[in-house]
Amino acid sequence: LRNLAVTEIAYGRDSVGTDRPVEITVELENTGTEAVTPGGVQLRVGDALLEDSSLGHLVPGMRQTVRFNHHFQAPGAHAITARIVVDDQIAADDSASSALSVTSGIRVLIIDGNPGGRYFDRASAFLELALAPGADEGAATLVEPTVLPAPQILSVRSFDDYDAVILADVPRLPKSIAE
Repeated sequence: LRNLAVTEIAYGRDSVGTDRPVEITVELENTGTEAVTPGGVQLRVGDALLEDSSLGHLVPGMRQTVRFNHHFQAPGAHAITARIVVDDQIAADDSASSALSVTSGIRVLIIDGNPGGRYFDRASAFLELALAPGADEGAATLVEPTVLPAPQILSVRSFDDYDAVILADVPRLPKSIAE
């Protein structure tokens, strides 16, 4: 029996955005009883077709991982299909599909409990830099941090505009905000 199968499509990180490329891995396995040499692997991401023809001979039971890099330009749902270029006896497992939700950004509100003084003395400084490295140089980032001094927390009408809220060195919150 000559058979190669696409067994998995996986992504290099859990949150994929439009800020940088993501690694997409395609796992292949020879589930047959004969050695097979495929013509390659194709990865279709929307209208883009990526190809890899570096695969060698796969003996029965052997697994092989093929890596692709793709930079999504638009947020939203994306269909990804991987296909082995091979002439084998079970065509149904020669391809697999996956759906991926690409985000345009993760909005994070950092409430700074120590907003005074020099930048690196503030409670939020290292968080802001870690969440969006290179943002001050104009680089695209997945996380969009907004820093708010703790005394101004009552100005926030709703936290629904944020995906996450970080309390950095905030000793206490007004009751209305805590609720």
